[in-house]
Amino acid sequence: MNNKISPFASFFESAVCRTIEKHGMIEKGDTVVVALSGGADSVCLLLALCALSEKMDFSLCACHLNHMIRENTAERDEAFSKALCGKLSVPFYSEKIDVPSLCKSEDGSVETVARNARYAFFERAKAHFCARRIATAHTASDNAETVIFNLVRGAGGDGICGIPPVRGEYIRPLIGMCRHEVEEYLDAKGQDHITDETNEDQEYSRNFLRHSVIPQLKKLNPELEGAVLRLSESAREDKEFLSALSKERVCDGMTAKELCAVPLPLLKRHIRESFSAMCESRFLLSLKNTNDITSAIDACAADRKKRTVCLPGNICAVVSKEGLCFSSSRGKNESTRKTDRFFDIPQVYGENIINEKYAVFMARGKDAQIPQVIKNEDIVYKLYKKVLVASDIIDNSVFVRPRKEHDVFVLGGMSRKLKKVFADAKIPSDERPLVPLVCKKCENGSDTVVCLPLFSAPCDDARPDGTKDCTIIAFYRS
Repeated sequence: MNNKISPFASFFESAVCRTIEKHGMIEKGDTVVVALSGGADSVCLLLALCALSEKMDFSLCACHLNHMIRENTAERDEAFSKALCGKLSVPFYSEKIDVPSLCKSEDGSVETVARNARYAFFERAKAHFCARRIATAHTASDNAETVIFNLVRGAGGDGICGIPPVRGEYIRPLIGMCRHEVEEYLDAKGQDHITDETNEDQEYSRNFLRHSVIPQLKKLNPELEGAVLRLSESAREDKEFLSALSKERVCDGMTAKELCAVPLPLLKRHIRESFSAMCESRFLLSLKNTNDITSAIDACAADRKKRTVCLPGNICAVVSKEGLCFSSSRGKNESTRKTDRFFDIPQVYGENIINEKYAVFMARGKDAQIPQVIKNEDIVYKLYKKVLVASDIIDNSVFVRPRKEHDVFVLGGMSRKLKKVFADAKIPSDERPLVPLVCKKCENGSDTVVCLPLFSAPCDDARPDGTKDCTIIAFYRS
């Protein structure tokens, strides 16, 4: 490593120091644990904090988790991280956790299981070193990717808030620096790092954004990361203000009618924060989810009928005349399971998660490949039924909703009442509101059922005639 301080290295370390001071990340005498993967960002963070530790009077340690996902390179990463800490005289702590085996036992996605394991490990590392802070290597580039990804997913205002500089004991000293600055700093210090081969695989959404989308956006604004960082800071300020105002104006005991009288921005803030508390901030509530809940509140205030909105993380928003509450859809609460399910979900090609029981997958072409299993966080959906539909039906847009009282399904020239169909199929009464019906809008404003999981054929009007393009609609059940 080059011991001579280059002008850029000095500039970089000063910028990191200003970020730490601006957000009150570290106090004198603190012990800080760096989450060290061996990649460019975390190595940069370790070096920068090493350079600042004496000046800012804090102690530095590092931790590394071997997820055992990449058999050969995982050992390489751990050895590199340990050697680097030895070179810098930084205390080092590491563990091995078999994430692939955990995925099988917990029935979760690799990303979710690995993240949960990682944060549990960070807490153990913090306790091991008796530390107060854990520093992660998120940068302004990571923040831009997060915000754009959240925008695409429809996460709304909270998604624009991006990655906070401080979240509890977790700090992000590099949040003001871009990835190219990180690389330039490492060059200036003469420090190598590990390159994760999966970073180039654009099958991962993050990598696709990083390599294909953001370079195009930077043609419009070369300072994209800085612009998005300022947007995130502004959104967080608005969030904090609305949150404080919402706590003054909205409370959990308000009836549906009282909630309708609350200004919509404050009601939505109350909904998002109540959901966040319920799921322990593991998920962001999308704009559509939030709007579904406010619509349910309006409808309940008008007709006094109970409704339930299915949300990410196996959580339901239950709206009754008494007000709004959130509950786990896997719980034993009878009132949650037996209420009418309130969902109206436009369908897109690919994966459509409907609720904790059903998912729908659409693919163009009768020979299109469909997955045998769909995973969504800790829910696993398995293929249940496939239906071949004329594509022009799909092109005119379809959506999914639960059964209504007088729904019928026309098959083989016969009109069947779905109430009787559900009864004949012996579907439990508390599950019937979860069954997704794929529907299309009619010219008179009503809708008609195109297909549902109980039949391997669509309605007569949606049958492919052999000359037109076809679409497979696959129903999955957990």
